[in-house]
Amino acid sequence: MKKFSIDRHKISLLFFCLFLFSNPLSNAVDYIFLTLSLLTCLTRENLSVLKKGILPYALLLFGSAVLSGIAAADKELWLRWTSTYLEYAIVIFVTYCIVKSKSDVIFSFVAMTCSSLPITIYAFFFQWLKGKEVVGSFHYYTAYSAYQALALLAPFILAVYNFRKKSFYFWFAIFFFEFFVLYVSSARGSFISSVIGLCLFVILIFRIKGLIAAVAILLFGLLAPIKRNVGITNFLDLLNFTYTANYERIMFWKVAIFKIFPLSPIIGVGAGHFAYHYRYLNPKDPLANSVAHAHDTFIQVLTDMGLVGLTCLVVLLYQYYKQTINIFKTSSRFQWALSSVLLTFITGYWLGEGLTGNMFYGRMQLEILAYFMALSTIKLTD
Repeated sequence: MKKFSIDRHKISLLFFCLFLFSNPLSNAVDYIFLTLSLLTCLTRENLSVLKKGILPYALLLFGSAVLSGIAAADKELWLRWTSTYLEYAIVIFVTYCIVKSKSDVIFSFVAMTCSSLPITIYAFFFQWLKGKEVVGSFHYYTAYSAYQALALLAPFILAVYNFRKKSFYFWFAIFFFEFFVLYVSSARGSFISSVIGLCLFVILIFRIKGLIAAVAILLFGLLAPIKRNVGITNFLDLLNFTYTANYERIMFWKVAIFKIFPLSPIIGVGAGHFAYHYRYLNPKDPLANSVAHAHDTFIQVLTDMGLVGLTCLVVLLYQYYKQTINIFKTSSRFQWALSSVLLTFITGYWLGEGLTGNMFYGRMQLEILAYFMALSTIKLTD
């Protein structure tokens, strides 16, 4: 029985790594692998993790999305968005079930790095060297570059863990190349997250290589080729409220808070219904028919799921930081590298992508975010 249990764990981990690998390449395939991983690890013993870590709070957030269905005008739209919050909880559940040791984490990190590199290389060749937009199936890179920002965590953590070994240079090279390509893309939220990641690396380089090397790497990153309103200009645009993208976001937030939220302040107007109501309440806006979400995770949750949903989200984040900081304080070696990087980088991700985008809109970044948030609250066995 014990042997079967071990084999079952390995099979579930394999399916989960295949899910991570296929995540940026095929929505249909990654759904299949996630489902197989869930079914494999769905045992009576593993059901105990329903009370573990941040999972109960993720389930409460999903529950608030379900509750918002009472006020939802478009039940199909509500069901589609509600399933997104359920998927977030499922990834957390599977992570708690199958990730037990350092080797499990490294195995999944290698799968994630292998899945992100082909897109990075393709984007680098077409978007930067040739000055073209990434098109076709690789449009995922520009449409969901938030996934790329999260995928950077895998080589980053492995580099931090191996900073006294020769393998440090290998993981550093992968991280820096992916960072460079993402840096010259036009994803503002991911840009902020990546700069925070770069600063972490500069601190690490300073510790082991000295001030000159650290300053050289920082300047190389910040002075990356400026093109198509990217690079350092992306940061300057964040401070310019007359800039088109900022002006549009401010308009979305005003309509959400002052017009949509009052319609149903307690339970919200329905998961995913911000855009649905925006079209009717602000018809003069030329973007009314194309807006997809509120471009702010907290405002989106507030309007969609009301004060109940926002409370659940805040409690979820509070529990995440509480549990991760506790592990960070008592950890060493790999666990320390994992906790410190996840804690810092995910903070930057919530500040960058969470406040200017929507963490629950794109499936890829949502799934990887759920994985990393759960991962940083797990006490590994080795």
